[in-house]
Amino acid sequence: MKKIILPVYISLVLNTALDAQTINKFEFNWEAENQNNVERVFKKDLKPIEEILSLEESELYEFAYLDVDSDGNLVGYDFSKERIIYFPANDYQSIIELTNGIGRGPKELRLPRDLKFDEKGNIWGIDLEGGRIQSWSKINEIVKNFKSDRKYVRPYKLAVCNTYVYVLSEQYLGQGLYHKFNLEGDYI
Repeated sequence: MKKIILPVYISLVLNTALDAQTINKFEFNWEAENQNNVERVFKKDLKPIEEILSLEESELYEFAYLDVDSDGNLVGYDFSKERIIYFPANDYQSIIELTNGIGRGPKELRLPRDLKFDEKGNIWGIDLEGGRIQSWSKINEIVKNFKSDRKYVRPYKLAVCNTYVYVLSEQYLGQGLYHKFNLEGDYI
């Protein structure tokens, strides 16, 4: 009798110990979800959560100097087209080409280096070779155009606020020296 009771007793002790370790069994876990109905999600079934903008489809291959305003409008410069490219927020596929290409004319750029939006939505740009700072409207009209004294300021990078334009000059990039202009182009 002892031979039968001892294995049964050991078996009961072991089963009790195993049950104590597996308290959170699936059927007792109230947070668990039914795992029987499994559906696979394929890439073609996924819905995009944001608009995809393909520069290549718009034939923009050498794009640089991207900036965005508070309304979501984008601007950048494409070196293959030699134009400032404006993307309206309501339709990124409807690009607007600003400027008239490469050159020294009023709406032309020789060597652009930076683009920024101001609070009014105008686009400020720097023409390194021409030594000038310009502002365009979204309909390709020049709002401001002024040259800096190239001896002291060879414009390279800019920052724009509601009253001033800050310019980093190419010859002083390493020193972090910047120049300050008002929106009329007067050196401060």
